Amino acid sequence: MILLEQKILLLYKDYETLSNIIFIFISILFPFTWKNKIFPIISLDMVETLKNQTQFIAGMDESLFSYINKHNIKIGNDIIIYN
Repeated sequence: MILLEQKILLLYKDYETLSNIIFIFISILFPFTWKNKIFPIISLDMVETLKNQTQFIAGMDESLFSYINKHNIKIGNDIIIYN
């Protein structure tokens, strides 16, 4: 999925591990490079960035994702979500 330059959202409960996973995803692209946006940690204030038209790789805490779903906050329906 990364090579297809999709909008990718990774969910995890530990910020440090989540950030590391995102940078591992980027490093396994070698010899290619990721030219789009990278958001290692998305906070509630940054949820609007998930509506971007450009591709990205982002990380979000599982509890924040649950909060967003519970309150019907729209993040876009073209995002690939990995938990």
